[in-house]
Formats: sequence, C-alpha cells, structure tokens
Amino acid sequence: MRVGTTAGATVGTGADLVVGDEPQRGRPRVLEQAAWLFQRQGYRETTLRDIAAASGMKAGSIYYHFDSKEQLLAAVLETGIERITAEFVETARTMPPGTPAQERLHRHVLAHLEALFEHGPFTTSHVTVFKSAPDAVKALGVPSRDAYELLWADLLDRFAAEGLLRPDVDLALQRILLLSAANATLDWFDRTGPRSVEDLAAALTEQFWSGIAAEPAAPDSSAHRPAQQQPVRNPSVEDPRGTATTP
Repeated sequence: MRVGTTAGATVGTGADLVVGDEPQRGRPRVLEQAAWLFQRQGYRETTLRDIAAASGMKAGSIYYHFDSKEQLLAAVLETGIERITAEFVETARTMPPGTPAQERLHRHVLAHLEALFEHGPFTTSHVTVFKSAPDAVKALGVPSRDAYELLWADLLDRFAAEGLLRPDVDLALQRILLLSAANATLDWFDRTGPRSVEDLAAALTEQFWSGIAAEPAAPDSSAHRPAQQQPVRNPSVEDPRGTATTP
C-alpha cells in the first residue's frame, strides 16, 4: 500500500517498499547503510547514489528496493521506532510481579537508553534526523511516535493512580522532560568512559523520581535504602535511591 507522496515521489513503509524481482537480502543492507549515512551526513546531504555505493551496488539497483530517498527515510524511522517500542514492551512483559514503582521506572529508562545506544542510527534517527525530514515523512512517523509516548503516559498514569506521585504534577510535561533528557545523552555520553548506561539510567531515574514522588515518600521507596536506615522526613537531605550507581 502506498501511504503518501511528496515532490512527485512516492513515500511508503513496510513490505510494499520492495519492487521487482531483486532478492530480499539486499534490502536490509540498503536500509542499514542509509541509516548510517543519514546519521553521519544528514538527510539532505545524502544521495541515493551515496547509499547505493555504500551498499555495494550500482545506483540503479537501489530502485529494486525503494522508489525514493523519502521512502527510504520513512523505512529507517519506522524501523527505529519499532525497536524502541519493542524494548519498552519487552521490559514491561518481563517485569517481576511486585516490582517497586521507582525500579519499574528505572528499568524502562534503561530500556530506552539501551535502545538508543544499541540499535545505532535506526533509533537515534528519531532524535537527530527526524527534525530535518520532509513533512510527508514526518507525518508518516507521527502515529508510531505518539503510540510510544502513550506507553510512557500510561506508565506514569498508573503511578499516579497508585498514589505515588504528587497530585499537582503535570505528567505530560514531566514525560516530555524525561524523554528529552534521555535523548539528549546522545550528544555527550561516551560509552567508553567511566560511567555505564546503567549508571546513566540510575541518575536520570533518581532525578526524575525525586521531583514527582508524593510526600511522604512512596511506600516502595525503601527498596534502595539500607535496612538499618530509617526514612528521613526532610526531602532536602533524603536521597536513598540509586546512590550506588548514580554518577
């Protein structure tokens, strides 16, 4: 199914991107090379000829798989958001029953970061390339991006329903701030440095949770507190969560 057009070029996603009788094995290679080039050079600066050369094929051969550069970018973005979403869903599925709320949040933050750093240009494209995409391509990506944000909205809504969050918190704004902070780590975080992605997730979770948790502290906040330490009522000095791994 064709799902959109712009500047005379067809934009599409999914299996319909393959035309002709070229074996399917070439398509993943083209998609991966396009993702890397869009990430490194920018969408506008990358040509189909560049992508074909990086894929080890003649320029005309790329049309066995994609009708246009826009169609190719749409497929890169869709692949990325599918992988990010899959990480969230798998994290939720494998969450042990009774996991404390802050730990649940931490695991989802970690899954988001790992998706960004583990799946390379497919996932990072949503942070760096999406903003320069043609309007028709952006329009194609919005439903999937909104669906992912809805997963986060539902997670925070559950915390609020459990009475764990301050009632005056703007959850929509807080969600945007959290995801924006996580995405911004692509600009400065060095995986070869002294801190791990786990450390990064712990720091983001602690900072976020400390700002929205209900007072007195949620019942499960003691999960990260040493057994002999009693809750401290003064929030300005209480910081029991994540201290072992926070950078």
